[in-house]
Amino acid sequence: MTEGVGLDMQRVEVLKGPQGTLFGQNSTGGAINYIPNAPTSEFKAGTELEYGSYNLASIRGYVGGPLTDTLSVRFAGEIDTRDGWQISQTRPSDRLGKVSKDIGRLLVDFKPTERITLELNLNGWVDRSDSQAFQFYAFKPSVVGPMAYQPANAALSGLPAAPHDPRIADWDANTDYGGNDTFHQVALRLGWDINDGLRLTSISSYARLDVNTLTDGDGTAYQDVDQNDLGNISSYFQELRLSARSSMTN
Repeated sequence: MTEGVGLDMQRVEVLKGPQGTLFGQNSTGGAINYIPNAPTSEFKAGTELEYGSYNLASIRGYVGGPLTDTLSVRFAGEIDTRDGWQISQTRPSDRLGKVSKDIGRLLVDFKPTERITLELNLNGWVDRSDSQAFQFYAFKPSVVGPMAYQPANAALSGLPAAPHDPRIADWDANTDYGGNDTFHQVALRLGWDINDGLRLTSISSYARLDVNTLTDGDGTAYQDVDQNDLGNISSYFQELRLSARSSMTN
């Protein structure tokens, strides 16, 4: 769920625990806060390009500023691509390990009155990158004798182990090992100064993660062990906080 958290980051706070008062019961050991760059009062934009091995290409950028006197926005995005880096042991021209990932975040700050502020955060990512194939080490059947499946035993027992090269592995031919993992989140923070000494804060959020990734777990070109990771997480959060300020005089 945190795969795109480092996009357009202003700072990272590492807080010593416990932090249960402000960050809930699961922050006994502390909290790590990722603070993105907020919308600004003037127009700003920028971009960054990166190129690396296996045709790695990353494009990151942001744009934002005021739309009105009371409304400011900031959008940041990232696109990552890369060719496959793993080489099939039995099909040297076959590659695995491509990267295809898109990340985006939209921040909206709205101040309709002097006492009310609204901060909206819409973010998400899509990851269709390949899973990583395993390397074949040795064949050790759990069933031997007449009950064993002899053709499979004969085929697998004769396979050579993968060389000591992290790029050399193997997987089933003509199989798509590209994932389809998606995440999206919406969060809204409301601040209301009820009077000069009393402030109400409301934080609401909803997040959804869907995972669908196929992995070849046996490190061979045979259809032996394929693992399909399927799952989803839905998270709802609501916090209401009332704080007061007071001044003491002698």
